[in-house]
Amino acid sequence: MKHPLRFAAVLIAFAWIVAPLQAQEPVLAVAPGVLLLPTSGVALDARNGNLRWRLQTSSTLLRRDVFSDGARLLIVSEAGGQIPVIHTPLIRLRRINPRTGGQLWSRLLPRPEEMALDARVRLFYILSDGHLLVINVHNGGKLASLHTPFWARGPLLLLPEGGVEMLSSNGDRSRICQWRPGTKKVQLASYEQPLLPVRGSGGNVLYAPRQGEYLAPGSLHPLMRESGAAFPRVDISSAGFAFTDQAGGRDLLRGATFTGQAWSFSGFTAPIHSLLTTGRAALALAWNMLTPSHAEHKLSGPYATQVVAVHLDSGKPMFSQQVPFRVNRTVGDRSSWILFGDSQLRAIDAQSGKTLWNAHGSYTPAVLTSKQLVVWDDGALQAFNRENGDRLWRDRLVRGPEARSKWHWH
Repeated sequence: MKHPLRFAAVLIAFAWIVAPLQAQEPVLAVAPGVLLLPTSGVALDARNGNLRWRLQTSSTLLRRDVFSDGARLLIVSEAGGQIPVIHTPLIRLRRINPRTGGQLWSRLLPRPEEMALDARVRLFYILSDGHLLVINVHNGGKLASLHTPFWARGPLLLLPEGGVEMLSSNGDRSRICQWRPGTKKVQLASYEQPLLPVRGSGGNVLYAPRQGEYLAPGSLHPLMRESGAAFPRVDISSAGFAFTDQAGGRDLLRGATFTGQAWSFSGFTAPIHSLLTTGRAALALAWNMLTPSHAEHKLSGPYATQVVAVHLDSGKPMFSQQVPFRVNRTVGDRSSWILFGDSQLRAIDAQSGKTLWNAHGSYTPAVLTSKQLVVWDDGALQAFNRENGDRLWRDRLVRGPEARSKWHWH
């Protein structure tokens, strides 16, 4: 490939059904200092947990889709009634100012099969029956209306340098429908083997199961071939991807950049349980069962976790260490990783693995911002200072008797 594939932004796309509030509602960072609870439609100030604004919606709302780049763009899709006589369901697509909650533009459209925000955060794609609509996110205007083959269905697979493709596979071959910005119609291609889309936290690749080979989206350039491990774990970032593999009965971590530079890391003492990539690093977790002699060394619970971070472009280890509890969930970025156990969490430096701070409690991650870690704790949102673990605020959301119109924070 002449140019490495890269994403200009980390995109967030979520669909939530509006229902009575659950204890652990998803939370999104939609702008610096602004958190959105998409099911509830309320935005909070990340600094203090105060209510900042709420979405003004119809009382007949059934579904809400939220798309954001986490910085300045927030697009919301909601049920918008139906066309009279023919009863075609509609959606109302709106761009919202994430800082104020004010509406910037609005469009009423037939309910689509799939929607996606472009990797370059300039275009918005709407796929419906035999039709791909491309919208300018700046003003909501239509940029292109494209006919697609009957077999071109979702999911919409984003191309890292802009554009989108749809994939249809059977037992013998695959068909690909692709559109790139600046072109007037979709491009069609075929591949003489079945392909499967693999989606990660920061992008997607294609997988050819017959060869066990991963291919770059768009170009179908071969990236790496696996050894044949069953059900590999895969994650993808803007810099490349990583996956679990096996050799000699032991787990490996392997990966490649989108320019095809491949690597392998084999220093695991137990099967890899989970994998996460972010930026130019990959973090893998392996659970180790403790023997009675290990348990005497003040390790909490019957497991310890081997935590390994490697450079995503070379596979060279950044650090490898044992954490004295079973890590069930992990969030992180280029600054730090947050490791969640059954009754505690630990923040470690993303480069060295050095422990930054610890906290005890049964927490569930909600969202990670540049300054705060926000978690769910017994039905309440709680925020920690990312640098030192200080508790910043704690709030509990309680729904009033008129669920869609009354909101109380205390």
